[in-house]
Formats: sequence, structure tokens, C-alpha cells
Amino acid sequence: MEPSWRIFKNIKFNLIMKKIFFTISIFSIFFMFSGQALAACTWRESYSYFDSVTESMIKVGGCGQDENIGSDCVGASPSDKYACCCEGVINSLNENPTVYTPAPFQVEIPGMKQLSTISCPAGEKCAIPWIGEYISGIYNYALSIVGILAAIMLMAGGLMWLISAGDSSKINQAKEIILGSISGLIILVISYIILAQINPGLVNFPALMISGVKKVELNLAVKRYDTTSFSYKDSPCATDIELANGVNFYATGYYKPTWEDSDNFRCVVAMQCSCPNGRDETKNCDSLYGKVKKNYRPCKPFSATTAYCNMTSSGTVPKDGDIAGPSNCKANLPAGTKVCFKGQTYTITDSGGAIKGKRIDIWSGNSLDKAYAVTGVGILKKGACN
Repeated sequence: MEPSWRIFKNIKFNLIMKKIFFTISIFSIFFMFSGQALAACTWRESYSYFDSVTESMIKVGGCGQDENIGSDCVGASPSDKYACCCEGVINSLNENPTVYTPAPFQVEIPGMKQLSTISCPAGEKCAIPWIGEYISGIYNYALSIVGILAAIMLMAGGLMWLISAGDSSKINQAKEIILGSISGLIILVISYIILAQINPGLVNFPALMISGVKKVELNLAVKRYDTTSFSYKDSPCATDIELANGVNFYATGYYKPTWEDSDNFRCVVAMQCSCPNGRDETKNCDSLYGKVKKNYRPCKPFSATTAYCNMTSSGTVPKDGDIAGPSNCKANLPAGTKVCFKGQTYTITDSGGAIKGKRIDIWSGNSLDKAYAVTGVGILKKGACN
């Protein structure tokens, strides 16, 4: 009969383990629900620009068609132009989903189902579970092998005990084998339970979240032309006194559009950057710029592997903080000059034919949204911001 102190000790141990598992479960549930309660809400600003084809002002930015206007954004609205947009995607004009197809297995995992093709709507986040499924399949397969081996050892120990014929040494050896196999199974089960309680993702690997490819119509990617930008472009160069005290400048953003084999794309590249292999003199961009720049020439066709929008007029790779200064005002705003605009320091590394007077063009990387975000009037001073 088992001593009373050992029974009490086992009961106490079981109570402690139950408390530990209960506490871990409570925290797991809390974090799970607290994570679900946080909505993906951000402040978005809307802008207007002049469309040269329709000869009208077009509003862009703000909440997308699939977004809800909510009230869960962090902090107060920066201005009345901003809206709180929740659980959606930024304006996407391509309805065709992106299809992700898994590569075939190089090593088959027994008991693992075939990976499925994922169709992801444009701009939306989709779960791609392949890596997690493959790792989980290997993990579960390894657990199965360990469990089978433990069961085999348990049966081997039992068989050794049966045929020991009362030999105490063989019986002790059989007991050790049985105890070891049972201990291994207990450790296996407990470790799995603890990992699952701490974070289910440790035993069921989560899927990767990938956004479907968004395509933005290139006629929305045209430079932000409107009557305000024209007035600043046609204004005289800022004087040294104005630049020292601060003077209003009009800023737009220039960016690297996503490659596609179309004349519209090559027109946008010609307007945003330098053409990698020259202009196509046999075509024009009147469908995009005709009302503003008649007979503007697109770039010559180039492949997707050709580097483009990767060099400023100063010969450097464009980066955050680079701007194109007015090409007709290089006397007091030469390349290399640092300026402070809307509280941020920029360096003039580029110039453009349409950037004149009191105009600057801010490098916006690959983001059209960022290019729109920097568009507008602000105070520009010569020199870095204090």
C-alpha cells in the first residue's frame, strides 16, 4: 500500500500542475481575444488633382471602396481632410485576384495532405499556410515515430519480463525499459500540452499573411497637376532672403511605378524619371498629358529586368530625403543643397523640366500613396531643419 505522505505529495503536485495549466490557459485566451479586438484602422488623407483627360479635379486617397469609416484610429485626426479607415484596402482598381500556386513536394511527408492553391483578392490579406503546414507535417510525423518507438519499447520490456523465468536481473532490466518508455510518452504528451497552452502557434504553425497584388490605373499616377501647382511653377525663383526666412513652395511626389508592358507605363516613367534607353519619338502621351503637355514622348520599350527610376541627375541612387529642385533656379538652390520643408530636411539631388519657380518634387520610392501624401503647399527654408 502506498504511504500516505506520498499520496498527499502526488495530490499536491497535481493541484499545482492544474493551477499552472489554468493560469496559462487564462493568459492564452486573454491574448487571443485582445489581439482580435484590435482593428486595423489608420488615418488616411484625401487629395485632389487635375485630370488632363477629363479636365476635372479628381479626388484620390481617403478610405477605399472596401474600407469602413470608423472611430478606432489612434490619436486625434490630423486635419479635416483625414478619415479613420478600418479593415479594408486602399483604392485598388484591379478586380482580378492573385493566384499563389505551391511548388511540388521534393520530400513527401506521410499523412500530409497536398498543399492547395490560394486565390487572393487584389489588395486583401490572405493566409498562405504552406510553410506552416509543411513544418507541422514534419513535427507531427516525428511525434508519431517517437510514439511508435516508445510503444515498441514498452512491449519489448513486457515481453522480456514474461520470458525472464524469475531472473531478477532480467526483471529489473525489463522494469527499466518499461519505465523509460512510459516516462518518454509522458514527457512527449506534457511538452505538447505545455507548448499548446503557452502559444498554439508553437505546435500549429501559423500561416503567412500576404496581400494580393494591387494594380493602380496609371492615369491616376500622373503628376498632380492643378491650377495651384501651375501658379507656383510660373512664379519667379525664390530670393536668398525668402529662402532664409521661409517661403511657400508647392511640392509633389515622384516615384517608381510598377513595371508593365504598356505605353501608359512608359509615359509615366518618362514623366517621373529618366528613360533608361531614350524617348520614343514615334509616339506621344496625349491620352495622359495632352491637355497639359501636348506631344509628350514616352520612353522606348524596355524589359522588366531593366533598371529604371534608379538614378538622379547628380548620378546618385534616389532615396528618402531626396528632392528635385527647380531646374531654372540652380543659382540659389544648386544640387547638394539642404532645405527644410514642412519640418523635414531634404537634399536637392535632382531636377526636372516641369519643376520650376517655387516647385519641388519629393522622391517617394515605389509608393503612389506616399507621392500623394507629400503633395501640397508648405514653408521651405534653405538649410537643414533645426
